[in-house]
Amino acid sequence: MSSPADADSRRKEKTRRADAAQRNRGREAIRLLMEEYRRDPGHFHRHHPTVARVLDRMQCATESPPLTLGYPALMDKEREFRMAAVQQALERFQREGTLSRAETITLIEDVAALGRHADPYRDQMLKVMQAVLGFPRVGTGPKTMDFLKDRPPTRTSRIALGITAYTSWDKRLVRLACDPVEWERRARWLSLLGVGQDEVGDVSVRHDEFLAEAWRE
Repeated sequence: MSSPADADSRRKEKTRRADAAQRNRGREAIRLLMEEYRRDPGHFHRHHPTVARVLDRMQCATESPPLTLGYPALMDKEREFRMAAVQQALERFQREGTLSRAETITLIEDVAALGRHADPYRDQMLKVMQAVLGFPRVGTGPKTMDFLKDRPPTRTSRIALGITAYTSWDKRLVRLACDPVEWERRARWLSLLGVGQDEVGDVSVRHDEFLAEAWRE
């Protein structure tokens, strides 16, 4: 026959195991939810914004990665989707003369993620960025523009000579930064090369790379 002390010990052990099992189930539920969020964060922000904000904070709290230059190669479907989105946004800008602030931010995110695949559209994207966001400003204007202050940037992408996009782990735009010296050099070299208004030729498509190489030489 067991003593009261033994019975109490068994009850405590049973309670401890039940608590541990409940914590494990909670961790597993959060892990699965986070996996779904990482797969499609846009869905959560559209349909479950409160949950998305909590998951954002959890994501930021669990990682503080160093900034990485550029993006890994996109999967074919994502690249095709982003290319189509860029083309549609620029066609709308040409047709209507403007885009919303949100549409412009998405355009910049797509161009940053596409890397060199977006080269034919960089000039037009810069025109949209300057028209809608007023960035970059010449002279004494601000050299940075913040969009998501609650997210740490994890990647940088040079979207033009002198313009860098800082993005979060899920490819959302956190900050734009302008190096005024490089931006001025870009304008100077465009003037010398005579391709500032040319949106067709091969030089125009990759002129930012030509500018960087020419300046280094």
